[in-house]
Amino acid sequence: MPSRGRPWNLLEAVASIQNNSTGLCDIVVCLDNDDPTAGWLQLPRVMCWHGPRQTFIQWVNSGVKAFMHDYFVFAWGADDVRFTTPGWDELVMQNLKRKDEIVYGPDGIQDQKLATHPFVGCGFPQALGYLVYPKLMHYFADNWVQFLGEQFKSIKYVPELKLEHRHHCAGSGRMDDIYRLASTRYMDADYATFNGEVYGGVNGVNIMRDLKPKLTEWFARQSTMELRH
Repeated sequence: MPSRGRPWNLLEAVASIQNNSTGLCDIVVCLDNDDPTAGWLQLPRVMCWHGPRQTFIQWVNSGVKAFMHDYFVFAWGADDVRFTTPGWDELVMQNLKRKDEIVYGPDGIQDQKLATHPFVGCGFPQALGYLVYPKLMHYFADNWVQFLGEQFKSIKYVPELKLEHRHHCAGSGRMDDIYRLASTRYMDADYATFNGEVYGGVNGVNIMRDLKPKLTEWFARQSTMELRH
């Protein structure tokens, strides 16, 4: 869970995860060294990382890479997201049975239209070496995961798995310098990368043409694709 400049939001986000969990999840909080609001969270099952400043997606991929073979399921958190479903972690595991599966629920903004905060089976990052396409910086992580799931017909919407995305665009959060910085610095570049390389436009390379056979081969080599709960 990368966070910057919003210490109280971060505390609320972590509390929502833990208070509604049955104890199946660990949290890695990722904080920039140059963030004057960053501190340490001394809570059970919470690891606090400090390091050189990275983008949201760089932090997500760093965390997943460090624990790639230690967990069955990965998800990114954010300080503007609240987990509102009691027993959400058990609900995830009831619906996600294989390493190549993805599940997601409504976030109050995109809901079924987009997997804004998905839970991803470990097979995808283990096969690729990352969770989110590493040329992206901040945006389109959800589009990337949804695209993966659609390619393999392995993505599932679980309407009971409710989150609340307190984003300024929905009126449930306020615009601040963190949102402004992300929008001005990364939006155009990430849009060009996603539409040019992932979906593949006129000049796009359509990265999925190369990745899908690689993923298919990796999945086929596994002794089992079942998750051991």
